[in-house]
Amino acid sequence: MSYLYPPYKAYELSSEGLVEADADVFLQELSSRERANRIGVLSSIIFLRAFTRCGVEVSGFIDYTERLTKEDWKPIFKGEKKLMPKRFDLGFYHWKSGDVVSNDSLNYKVLQHPQKGLIFQNRFDRKIINPDPGCEPGANTSRKRIYTKLYELCIIFDHVVRQRI
Repeated sequence: MSYLYPPYKAYELSSEGLVEADADVFLQELSSRERANRIGVLSSIIFLRAFTRCGVEVSGFIDYTERLTKEDWKPIFKGEKKLMPKRFDLGFYHWKSGDVVSNDSLNYKVLQHPQKGLIFQNRFDRKIINPDPGCEPGANTSRKRIYTKLYELCIIFDHVVRQRI
């Protein structure tokens, strides 16, 4: 009987049963990527431009895989809480104070390129992800803009992780 219903789950999907068909498009897109990000087949970077409760604009690049492991996503998938960029994410910009922060994560190394600006290098297959909208995002990477009412701008970069070198 334990073969059909194993008592142990290797991971728990936070969006399982919480994201409905009439939910926001952004939440549906995140829930469709959650399993692949948790098992390491896909690595997604989310770019968000949003307003805080005080009306101040913040923007940033979020390593979806790392944030999935570090915080509880059930309130986000239920719609009780908004996903917001934070100072410890890959990139963060506070539009009022002008604070700019970039941090490496478990999956990405942040590189400052003189001509291209901010680019990311995947730590597992060492491929470069270029978030510049005028360029190709890179090998094994796709860019998708999500039109949602929750955020001013939302772009998801999906990088298919190849075997480690």
